[in-house]
Amino acid sequence: MLQKCVDPGSPTNGGQNEDHEYPVSDGTEVSFYCDTGYALYDTDTETCLDEVVSTCIDGEWTEPVPTCQPTCEDPGQPENGGQVEEYEYPVCSPSSTCEDGQWTTPPPECQIMCTNPGSPDNGGQVGDPTYPTSDGDTVVYYCDAGYDLFHPDGGSCLEYYDTTCQDGNWTDPVPECKAECDDPGTPSDGSQVGDPQYPVCSGTDVAFVCSDNHELHGEEILTCEDGEWNHPIPSCNPTCEDPGAPKNGHQIGDHDYPVSDGTVVEFGCDDGYVLFDMETLECMQYSNITCENGSWSDDLPRCKQPCDDPGTLENGRQKDNYEYPVCTGTVVEYECNVGYELNGTDSTQCRDGEWSNDMPVCEPMCADPGSPTMVVKMKIMNTQYLMELKYHSIVILVMPFMTLIPKHVLMK
Repeated sequence: MLQKCVDPGSPTNGGQNEDHEYPVSDGTEVSFYCDTGYALYDTDTETCLDEVVSTCIDGEWTEPVPTCQPTCEDPGQPENGGQVEEYEYPVCSPSSTCEDGQWTTPPPECQIMCTNPGSPDNGGQVGDPTYPTSDGDTVVYYCDAGYDLFHPDGGSCLEYYDTTCQDGNWTDPVPECKAECDDPGTPSDGSQVGDPQYPVCSGTDVAFVCSDNHELHGEEILTCEDGEWNHPIPSCNPTCEDPGAPKNGHQIGDHDYPVSDGTVVEFGCDDGYVLFDMETLECMQYSNITCENGSWSDDLPRCKQPCDDPGTLENGRQKDNYEYPVCTGTVVEYECNVGYELNGTDSTQCRDGEWSNDMPVCEPMCADPGSPTMVVKMKIMNTQYLMELKYHSIVILVMPFMTLIPKHVLMK
């Protein structure tokens, strides 16, 4: 005869669905339920159960009394995410474990990821990052040989550059890789300031200076701009020192010596003096010299005193019309009026304010005084004869017995 089963009991926070009078006969089934907020739970499999039915067989129940575990409500959705499966809440044991009515872990956070930020021209990313990448991940950049890292906003070249994924954005923009510059060279008679180590990165300045007695022409400072120098190297041109001023003269205008190549210096003479060209021996209205490759183009001019009119020659005149005062070296020639002859030097020269010779004199010339006559007194045979003879037109043969007597004697 089969045995009956006694009351198996009821789960805590639950009960039996049927109302049996125990003991019950063989084959009787008993099902269980849990109170609201609880669910049937199999402790062996650690799974929630939709129902538990136990059957009486020969005095034994086929299933143990289940446990009523507290259930969990919907834990919510992560921002920018969701639950992997669809659940009917309340639940007993999803991925996030529900224990005693509480979720063992809070809902996860879904953080936005970062896509590939890109790489600079003439450079790249260190390693091989996988994208999209997680928040907090860092990307390091490099430049090819001959290029340097630069922040896009400017500044000097960098030895290291990285960017970090933060809230879906990169903390820094992609850098730039700018080309380096080689030595631009050095001007003749000049040098570079300092000791730059070439190649230099973009943005580097190089300054130049010239040797003594040389002046810099062009840009004093050159800047490397992405592999190119922004200006050609300057030149160092020789300068000229103060040439001085001629005696009794001066420079016109002010100059800051030494002066650069091509500078023109003009000269003037003090009052009472005029400029004089020693090569042409002529006076000049103006005179200047030019600084050419470190030397002056000409010698200093001379300042000489002019000469005033030496005076009027009585009974004569100066051969030309002169505008006095005249320049040193000027020659004045004289000539006399008709009937006069010049006694003295017929010219004089202006020599630094003085005439070389005294003025000559024009003296009157004598008219033809005529020819003297002679009275020849001849006594021939005790007879006297008078004869007027001109010395220069008659040849007189004077006999021994003839005597020549001037007329004025005979007239006495």
